[in-house]
Amino acid sequence: GLIVGALGIIGVGALSFFSLKPTFEQMNAIEKELKTKQSQLSSIQQKIEGLQDLDAQIERARALNAAISDLLPTPENVNTQLLEVSRLVEQSDLVLSSFVPSAPQPAGSNVPASIQPQITQNSTQIAVNSGSYQSGIDLMGNIERLETLFKVSNLSVDVDSETAIQTTRFNLDAFVYDSSIPVAIPAAEEPTQE
Repeated sequence: GLIVGALGIIGVGALSFFSLKPTFEQMNAIEKELKTKQSQLSSIQQKIEGLQDLDAQIERARALNAAISDLLPTPENVNTQLLEVSRLVEQSDLVLSSFVPSAPQPAGSNVPASIQPQITQNSTQIAVNSGSYQSGIDLMGNIERLETLFKVSNLSVDVDSETAIQTTRFNLDAFVYDSSIPVAIPAAEEPTQE
């Protein structure tokens, strides 16, 4: 009886081992898959948390874009801005000897690639005659104080040795912002799947 009982226990143990082994393996596989899914879920939750602030970031970017846009002349007011420069010349007791605007050109590498379609560059060659170097410098300071953003380049100062008249020449570049042209938004990179 004892041998039969021991053989019965061994038989039941062997039978349960062979029949339960696949179930244990399946449970281990499910646990691994569960851990993988939990890891993916955690990663997705972190991405969602990062995106929750996206609306606020977009609003800040729009406000910054509007503030910068206000500094740039528009196609409607660029000529008015250049006339303002002419008025500053007269107020500075300088004689405007040359005022040659050029046709608008693409801003090119002077501005970031994403806004290049919206920005054109109007360059005006200006020459003024003055009695002193300081009056030319004062004019540059007055141009800087304008609310509109201009870039002064190719500055040169010549003095006529016979008349002692100083001629200050420079290019005044206005970067004109056309808000009717949509901003090119660079394509987002696709995340890689691992």
